[in-house]
Amino acid sequence: MADTTFVSKSPPTVSTSWLQDLNDLFYKGTKPLTVTTLTATTSVLTPLVSTPAGAGDLGFNWNGTLTWIIGGGTGSLLPAVDNNSNLGGAANRIKQLFTPILDSGAGSLVVKGAGTPALTVTGANLVAAGTLTVNGATATLPTVAMLTGSTVTIGTGSGIATLVGVANVNTTAVGNVGAGPDDMMTYTLPVNSLSVNGKGIRVRAWGTTANNANAKTVSFNFGGSSSSFTLSASIAGRWYGEMIVIRTGSSAQKSSRWMSEQQAGATLIAPKTALTEVTPAEAETGTIVVKCQSLGVAANDVVQEGMLVEFLN
Repeated sequence: MADTTFVSKSPPTVSTSWLQDLNDLFYKGTKPLTVTTLTATTSVLTPLVSTPAGAGDLGFNWNGTLTWIIGGGTGSLLPAVDNNSNLGGAANRIKQLFTPILDSGAGSLVVKGAGTPALTVTGANLVAAGTLTVNGATATLPTVAMLTGSTVTIGTGSGIATLVGVANVNTTAVGNVGAGPDDMMTYTLPVNSLSVNGKGIRVRAWGTTANNANAKTVSFNFGGSSSSFTLSASIAGRWYGEMIVIRTGSSAQKSSRWMSEQQAGATLIAPKTALTEVTPAEAETGTIVVKCQSLGVAANDVVQEGMLVEFLN
């Protein structure tokens, strides 16, 4: 006798267990029950679903073509073909998505707003299209990375300003040791910090001088470019200086260096000042050492109390 296959022509009115009993009556348990088509008006309950998608997987077909799979060994919802199916649509949106990780798997991850690409993530790199508005600060940043020339709007007007960032702060006092010259505070500008014309740094330095007759000098150094300032003897002095360096071309910069000195105290008096302009020629493709040096006679004739280095974008 040939194998018996039950084909339902209309919604069944008998239970699967009854069909199994009938199958066992014919074959005495030697052949399994096969139901080729089962139409249910309410629901179908089954302990096991297996499809050609894979052992233990649940596959969904559309017009005879496998489109989605639940399984993959982890109960995951997977498209049958890589990068071929959508979840939701422009007019059938998913209200919210809760997930700890977004990963493109391969290639770039693109985040769109109303169909327009806004963010592109490739590996650890992120590129933003358009603008990023920070409402709390009422600022608009055309770019995310400060090194590429970030700007901020000036108030509510049309003007924009580049950002200034603190590169280094040093407030550990250090003085000369003997005659010198002695390096006091030092900062090393990283490679390619001055990557294009117009980028630069501003250095602010301040300190004290001993009240004795010894000669005292402070100098600003940007790489091999140095500007020295002679300080007063026989006063308990306070000195403050600034150095600005701006790139004007490849291995070319302009620098303004200013020094002010006056007697220590709370009484307002006219300070002594000096200003010099120089044109360094440091290669931006290498590190550049920024520092203050001192000349004296005895230890601590000149003491540097602090230095602040700012990056001018």
